[in-house]
Amino acid sequence: MIHELVRVTLNNEMDLVLVHRRSMKLAELCGLSLSAQTTFATAVSEVSRNTIEHGKNGCLVLCIAQIKNEKQLVARIIDDTEEPSANPGLEYAKRLVNKLNVSTAGNKTAIELYYSIPLAEKLDAKKIDDLRRSFNSDESITPYEEIKRKNDQLQLLAEKLKESESQYKTLTNSLPIIIFSLNTAGELIYANNWLTQYTGQTQEQLNASKWKNAVHAEDYDAFHLLMNPNITSGAAAIKVQCRLQHCRDGEYYWHLASLSPLKDEKGELLYWIGFLVDIHAQKVVEDTLQVNKELQLMRDQLEDNISKLNRSNMELQQFAYIASHDLQEPIRKISYYSDFFLNKYIDNFDEKGREYLNGMLSASHRMRNLIHDLLAFSQVDKNRRRSGR
Repeated sequence: MIHELVRVTLNNEMDLVLVHRRSMKLAELCGLSLSAQTTFATAVSEVSRNTIEHGKNGCLVLCIAQIKNEKQLVARIIDDTEEPSANPGLEYAKRLVNKLNVSTAGNKTAIELYYSIPLAEKLDAKKIDDLRRSFNSDESITPYEEIKRKNDQLQLLAEKLKESESQYKTLTNSLPIIIFSLNTAGELIYANNWLTQYTGQTQEQLNASKWKNAVHAEDYDAFHLLMNPNITSGAAAIKVQCRLQHCRDGEYYWHLASLSPLKDEKGELLYWIGFLVDIHAQKVVEDTLQVNKELQLMRDQLEDNISKLNRSNMELQQFAYIASHDLQEPIRKISYYSDFFLNKYIDNFDEKGREYLNGMLSASHRMRNLIHDLLAFSQVDKNRRRSGR
């Protein structure tokens, strides 16, 4: 296990002073004698000098390592060179320490110096944490050292931010949704790879067109409100549904667009974080359910109308049946008396009278036939209902 305690960037001769001081202090805090402190610091300085002269982007890392049952001081000098240059200083440093390792990986070279620590049993985890805090809180002696410390802290912070940004990009690119950020003017400042893959457009193109070439024309007005800082500035979160065009087939698919504000400690808006998630399948199901609901309402209405019509037909048939029975009696009498007059009193009527009586008799026969047909029709429909046809 290796415990990192302090870092020193290696840029110029002034940094060698810091290298020597830091190395001496670490050796002293670990209980080394003055001569051992000087030996370790000299070896570290020699290798650091070589890195400043021949390397690029050099950095010294002072550590305490647990190797088997022994604790050792470790000075790791890293720079951007494929191979370390051979020089007397490096060979001299090799003779001063217990072990010197050189390793390369890609375009980086690491030189590690190992120096045994006597009475290492006193260096427990708490002691090592105290050493780390001691280096972090150590007051600078010279203005350069203070500037150097601030610069190292800024570089370390920049590295952490870069690493954090890389992790954030990796995470957002791995999620199956579109994630993006907007500045206070509604312009894209970040988007994961899904946005370009889906729309086929870069951030610059989307900012230039204000998403007009990506969002369906019928949904654009609602979506464009997301880009309006005058409307969204006081909102806690904004959500809107819109159709987004897929560059692969040119079809539009429903998405849920959501924006949430990111503010500073004073409550001032820094930028917006948003996402677009595909809800097309859900939207299709909702539309299908709505259509089915409307169809069911229409079906219920149709069944109700059919029921009313059947009831009306039944009442009409009952009326026709009853009415036809009631009409048969006066028709029979008209037919009977017409026939009686024609047979008994035919000689008492002139030609015109006989014509009228024949007309009455003929009309009564036709009326009787109509009533018989109406009765037959009502009986046929009744029999059909009984048979279930």
